[in-house]
Amino acid sequence: AFLIAYCWLKRQEARPTWWPVALRLLESYNRTMVMALEKQNDEDSGVVVYDCVVCLCEVSPRDEYKVLPNCDHGVEFHAHCINAWLKDHSTCPMCRSHIPRPLSQRLHNYLCERLLEDVVSYCNSALDNVASSIGDCHDF
Repeated sequence: AFLIAYCWLKRQEARPTWWPVALRLLESYNRTMVMALEKQNDEDSGVVVYDCVVCLCEVSPRDEYKVLPNCDHGVEFHAHCINAWLKDHSTCPMCRSHIPRPLSQRLHNYLCERLLEDVVSYCNSALDNVASSIGDCHDF
């Protein structure tokens, strides 16, 4: 594991120019899918009650709700309402902040596979260099 991490860090210096874009896309995917659209249920009776901006009905603590990233207002939306909204829009219905769309699963898998292939290739090359260096030491 240490060797793989070392090889990966070394690879950072020589990675292709498209990797920063790919990593930003993966971060966007993770932020949107994990943080932003995570289902939440709050049973705490002390929670401030909001009206869902999409359907204009109250979001009660027992309702399934979601909070969007990139929005400072902290408004909660009914999960089914915001899901329907985000199918047709890429902005928050209240403040119009851009909500990054998640990567398709196929593109996400492709980028992960390419990253893994590059790391394995670089590690194999590094191991070959180490083996070659060890062989050179035995020649003396």
